[in-house]
Amino acid sequence: MLKSLKKYFLPTFVLFTFLACDRTKRKADIVIEHTKEKLIAKKDAALDKIIPTFDSYKPDSKFNRKRFTDFFGFAPTADVRELYCYGDHLGIDGIFMFSFRCDTTTKTE
Repeated sequence: MLKSLKKYFLPTFVLFTFLACDRTKRKADIVIEHTKEKLIAKKDAALDKIIPTFDSYKPDSKFNRKRFTDFFGFAPTADVRELYCYGDHLGIDGIFMFSFRCDTTTKTE
């Protein structure tokens, strides 16, 4: 009886070890990805304070909404969509352009 238990103990131990290691690796990968996302967000926010970001090729980004608020003094309403911002702030003659769609009621206010 004891010999048969010893015969199955090693393969069972190895199997559980591999399963535990795989589970640990998956959890570690999740933590690493979450940490990368946080670091990238912090880097983007810090860089945005130095050089404002304008996403002229990507509509409705968080930076475009932030630039809209910075320039116009109020946050874009819910009906503002396809918000594009362009900024050329090199040199003395900076150019800033905004393009967006909204309802006519928002346009007249």
